[in-house]
Amino acid sequence: MESNLHFATDGSDIDLKLPKSPRRLSRLCHTLSRGDVGVVFHSLSMLPIFINAELLPFVASLRSGQDLQNFQPNSPQADLFACLDRYGMLVDVNADEYELVREIANEHLGTPRISVLYLVVTDDCNFACSYCAVESRFAEPTVHTRLTASHASQAILLFRKYVDRSAPRPRIVFYGGEPMLNFELIKSATNLVEHLIKRGDLPQTTRIHVITNGSLLTDQSATWLAQHQIQVSVSMDGRQFAHDSSRKLRSGHGTFDLALRGYRCLQSKGIRPSISWTITEENVDHLLPDVEWIVDELDPPAMGFTIRIDTPGHVRTTDRFVMEATQALLACFQLLRSRGISEDRVTRKARSLASGQIWIKDCAGCGNQLVISPHGRIGVCQAYTATGSCFPGDLNQSEPFNPSLDPVFREWSNRSPLSMPACYSCIALGNCGGGCPAGAECVSGSIWCPDERFCVFSRATLEWLIWDIHKQRSATQVAH
Repeated sequence: MESNLHFATDGSDIDLKLPKSPRRLSRLCHTLSRGDVGVVFHSLSMLPIFINAELLPFVASLRSGQDLQNFQPNSPQADLFACLDRYGMLVDVNADEYELVREIANEHLGTPRISVLYLVVTDDCNFACSYCAVESRFAEPTVHTRLTASHASQAILLFRKYVDRSAPRPRIVFYGGEPMLNFELIKSATNLVEHLIKRGDLPQTTRIHVITNGSLLTDQSATWLAQHQIQVSVSMDGRQFAHDSSRKLRSGHGTFDLALRGYRCLQSKGIRPSISWTITEENVDHLLPDVEWIVDELDPPAMGFTIRIDTPGHVRTTDRFVMEATQALLACFQLLRSRGISEDRVTRKARSLASGQIWIKDCAGCGNQLVISPHGRIGVCQAYTATGSCFPGDLNQSEPFNPSLDPVFREWSNRSPLSMPACYSCIALGNCGGGCPAGAECVSGSIWCPDERFCVFSRATLEWLIWDIHKQRSATQVAH
């Protein structure tokens, strides 16, 4: 039987004293229930308080405020009332707790803090993946472009100027299209980055990353990547049937064998590539067994999952699919956690919840990255490479570009659930990060609309994590 109060804190005893003024439950508080267990959860402090579910009606009555005379001292209701007040879940009846949200937004948003440089070294690709966010925005016919060494050098020097040196791991990412189509550029740009790191002009913790489909890797290129300690992610969406359903050559043939060969080529040179995986309607039903196969066969150190984002050619992601994808991803998260393999999408939310630190932004495009297009344009998001939208700067201009002064960069730097009133009433307010602005704009016409696809994922994932905390605590109590 669940006791009246269980705290997701260090478990130490607390002094429950009755507050002296009428209070009501904060609008930032939410309740959940499962069987005889209830939860009161604060969406900013991210503190879950586990209670007997029989007390949930009492919690609901606090929405309109309660006078202390309405219940007896030392009763379960009195103890819970004092506990909720102690942990900031009760507020004065006339308080505007959303003002706190706005204060946090004003303090942390609006100024770019650059820690990532995306070099889109080409907008060309030898694949024709059905969900590609870059390809879907091209007009026909398309003339593809490659980033020049001169523009790459200018971009790296711009990154040197504006990189946030307090960031734990600044990153320079070679991206496409397929970046290995411009491998000579990757080599020359890497040499410059290494020189700047050695000279102290870039932080020593700066990492270089290549995101590739794997098909063009050779023994020579893999050897070079290993020698320069480049982090590599290979895009793979499962076993052959699942992978080939979306990731095809322009001829229509599947690409699984090419990706697998590239992955093993990297491994043969001592590189442990991570896996970049897009969850689609075609592969969601067998996500877990495919992940198990990848883990057993390839032993990746890390895996990153993205639930398919809506693009101009694909505005049909349904809540049902997102929920199916979320449940499948959570099952994969448990598997990977048990195997000691890093998984980014759920882990970032788990860390936020465990630490109580607000996850302000989920997308680096919201003020944390510079994206350089193959034409030398400077933008916020690689999804707009084809159109040039949201690329306000230009390396070809004589006047230096300053992201902190640019209206587009400042607007995107402001985007967060904390600056979107439509998000204030959501249980995942402090844990969500806001999802994909480009996906939101594609569906709703503005980056300031919620990314509804991500809303479904964030709420379901947070609720699962809250119950996972209760499960882990219960197991610990039984063990003792």
